[in-house]
Amino acid sequence: LIGVIAEAETPQATREMDRFLESMKKGGAKSGMTVFVNSHFGESFRVSKDPQVVALREKIMEHLLHLSPEQLENGRQIFHRQMISKNELQKITVPVLILAGDEDQPSNISAYKRLSQVIPHVNYKTLQHAGYYVAIEQPQAVIQLLHEHIEKAESAFSSRISAKGKEKEKRSRH
Repeated sequence: LIGVIAEAETPQATREMDRFLESMKKGGAKSGMTVFVNSHFGESFRVSKDPQVVALREKIMEHLLHLSPEQLENGRQIFHRQMISKNELQKITVPVLILAGDEDQPSNISAYKRLSQVIPHVNYKTLQHAGYYVAIEQPQAVIQLLHEHIEKAESAFSSRISAKGKEKEKRSRH
């Protein structure tokens, strides 16, 4: 899970996002670009002089400038989500990896940590020099952590299957 929050937004945050997106619909995406970039990308990504990062940042900005009203509406709907209950989260039976960037908004980081305390079988990792868009800002680190998570999950699954097979074999002998 990257950038996932199980809690509903506060009414105030929802109203602020509605106003923000409405102003972007009316004035074009450029009108809200600075606010959006500052709240979603980590400082390291925003100020980097690395030519590859600069090129990626420019490509993302160009994409964001051309968001359609429908895409902005999709963003609005994210803020109008309902809370996922603790009971529902505790029903998750598969291993879960939660990734966060150390330069994300403090309120987001707190929400990710709360989520990690509710879901069983969680591995919570914080990546350095990344904001909300950790997969864009630190793609190689995300790939490595996903690879490790999947290998560990597959190994645990194989062990459980093997143990169940041995137990079944024991019972059939008796």
